[in-house]
Amino acid sequence: MSEQNQITEVVDESTESGESKTFTQDEVNALIESRLARAKKQMPAREELEEFKNWKESQKTEAERQAQREKEFHDTMSERDAIKRENTVLRAGVDFEHADYVLFKVSKIEGEFEENLKQFLTDNPKYLKNTVEEKPTGITAPHQSLKQEELGFLKYIKQKNPNFKGVG
Repeated sequence: MSEQNQITEVVDESTESGESKTFTQDEVNALIESRLARAKKQMPAREELEEFKNWKESQKTEAERQAQREKEFHDTMSERDAIKRENTVLRAGVDFEHADYVLFKVSKIEGEFEENLKQFLTDNPKYLKNTVEEKPTGITAPHQSLKQEELGFLKYIKQKNPNFKGVG
């Protein structure tokens, strides 16, 4: 059965006898289209909305504009401070995966942020990056270690191609 021929049963609330009226899919589609058209007629055009926004902006008093600028300034400063704190946490050697948690915990502590961060990391060194320095052992490994099979393969290639210079 195609979608055009399906029958949809809708109860018409305007009938008082409680009878149900049956609509075809085309009739239902037409009803929906007409309701959408009515709703679109009530909405203003984009140009009208833009004009309204401009008018509304022009109606603001100087005090309201100043308050809005101050709010934007404070938001920007808050964002800057958050970035500075995150940078401080990462520069202190905190592992990247734990940086948000450490930042959250230290921000909740009363007092100077940097001092609190130092104390927190002293108490909780598990959040620091694992920085293990490699100590020289005096033994040097070759830069390229080849398996025995690879050496045999290279010998074979050199036999077949005497001009072969090798890997690397």
